[in-house]
Amino acid sequence: MDTNPKFPPKRSAPAAARTEARAPLQSRQPSAPYVAAQDFIQPPVVPKLVSRFEGSTPARDPSPPQRNQPNLPPTPVDLGWEDPPERPRGLSSSSPRGSRSGSGRRRHRLGNDQAVPSSPLKPKDLPPATESLHDRESEADMAEEEVHVEHDLPQEEPTELRYKRDELRRLRERLYALKESATKLEGAVNDNACPDNLLDDEVVSITLMTRMKSRLSDNASFKQLIVTDSEANNYLDLFTPGGLHLAVESSTEEKEEGHPRVVYHLTASAPPPWPPSLFSSSLDVVTNAETATVEDIVWTGALPDKSQAVGITPELFNWINACLSSDFQGCNVGILLWGLGQYFDKAVQRAKAFWHLTVNYRPGNDLEHDGPTDNEAGMPEHGKEALAEDQILKLARYLSKTQLTIDLPHKYVATAVEDGGPTKTAQPKLMIIWNIDLSWTGVAKSSCDIVPSGIPDSAVPAVKELFARLVAIQGFQRSFDAVYELLSRTNKKGVTPAANANENDAAVRARARKRKKRIT
Repeated sequence: MDTNPKFPPKRSAPAAARTEARAPLQSRQPSAPYVAAQDFIQPPVVPKLVSRFEGSTPARDPSPPQRNQPNLPPTPVDLGWEDPPERPRGLSSSSPRGSRSGSGRRRHRLGNDQAVPSSPLKPKDLPPATESLHDRESEADMAEEEVHVEHDLPQEEPTELRYKRDELRRLRERLYALKESATKLEGAVNDNACPDNLLDDEVVSITLMTRMKSRLSDNASFKQLIVTDSEANNYLDLFTPGGLHLAVESSTEEKEEGHPRVVYHLTASAPPPWPPSLFSSSLDVVTNAETATVEDIVWTGALPDKSQAVGITPELFNWINACLSSDFQGCNVGILLWGLGQYFDKAVQRAKAFWHLTVNYRPGNDLEHDGPTDNEAGMPEHGKEALAEDQILKLARYLSKTQLTIDLPHKYVATAVEDGGPTKTAQPKLMIIWNIDLSWTGVAKSSCDIVPSGIPDSAVPAVKELFARLVAIQGFQRSFDAVYELLSRTNKKGVTPAANANENDAAVRARARKRKKRIT
């Protein structure tokens, strides 16, 4: 609105009159120009106050604010700039209803936390920012760069070309590795030494494949590709712990259905210089020639109760029988061979320990002193020690033994068994029980225990517990020496009569009752 005063246009005077002297400008101005300007100024627009709530809702209380309460400015709804918000309906209405969110105090707190829709402090959605010219230019530049990059990227290459490229890269890496291996071989030949990790598994496999291909190119027969029987037995011996010697023979049979089957006669025996008959077991492995699968395994060795079964103890035979009758291990000849080797290794260890106890704790065995030394008998890996033939013969009688009895020293005090009868003294002893337990995986574990006799019955559990704890820490030989020395000192201090040495003996109790009757 233009508030400047507007004056009516003035009429121009005649040319003749203009030559006359003109009056001052101020005298020609209207007498009240300011009053005339006010007539053209429009009055300011004052908005009408509109009540926030109309109808049944009372208006805001015009009373002055209370103490410590700020005087808020009028809202846009109060000024009439915005329409009043609609009343809530449905679940969000203020009508009374049951508690759904906890106690009334919690609902009141949640209600106070919510912002008032009509408050000027409520954050509002900002209007969309106007896109400037700089933003448009940057977006255009980015689009051009993306198009340029897309044009620069190579197109997807064919699958065959990508495969050839990968194969070429792999061959180059392999060639580099072979050159390094050849350099190491040349250095080893020149220095007459073999460094560690000279050849890896892949190089060895490539060499073997090259050898087989060269034989096939010369139209060699299939038998030339197979190692001889002696070489095959040497390879089989590598997979048998305890150094067992394996011998394999095969025969062909015909089944009722007409399919051929091959039967392998497998014999595992003690390695030299042990006599083969000292520990021997035979198995027949029946295989299907067409499917190359094992159909059945049959035990053909001697039974433990037979005199021919030397070294095959009942505990070993029970384990073999359990494996053959199992659905899971009935056709697994590898577990059987592994278990036999483990058992033989532990049996040799047990034989050396028993021989050591016999030489040191049994009087009258001086002829045994030319056997293995004490260090050999106490070493953990007994099956790998090289023994002489005379030593083998002395250990042979202990190979299948599971028990050994050692006498304890004591004072000989005579006690009358009957009136006028011979005298008798109690002889304390230690019985060693050494069993070899085989798991279902063919792993052997020694189980050693001692049973003392001739000592008070109350001391037997303590002695057995002490020996079990010492064996787990110090081994069998040191544990037995410690227990033997402890019991020997105890027996020298106090002597146990024969009548009290073994209270569980029925004969001793009967003699004691007879003596009581005669006394009464």
